Amino acid sequence: MTNSEKERHLEMMKYPVLWPHDILPLKRRTKETWPEPGFLVDNRPIIYKANIFELPDTLKEIEREEFNSHEELMEAGWEID
Repeated sequence: MTNSEKERHLEMMKYPVLWPHDILPLKRRTKETWPEPGFLVDNRPIIYKANIFELPDTLKEIEREEFNSHEELMEAGWEID
């Protein structure tokens, strides 16, 4: 990913008003065949680890990963899907 792409992803993650939907789908590429799915629900750097097409009834049921900043989130490999 180029620096301009990283900046665009970072800006999009920080500002939900730019999102096309109520949630922002993300992915993290791993050594596995398929990327790990996740999503943001607001401007806090908290990843909900789930496929947006298979959501449970509440967010409390979804494993999540919290970061100190959106920059840290991106350093962990998360990007907009």
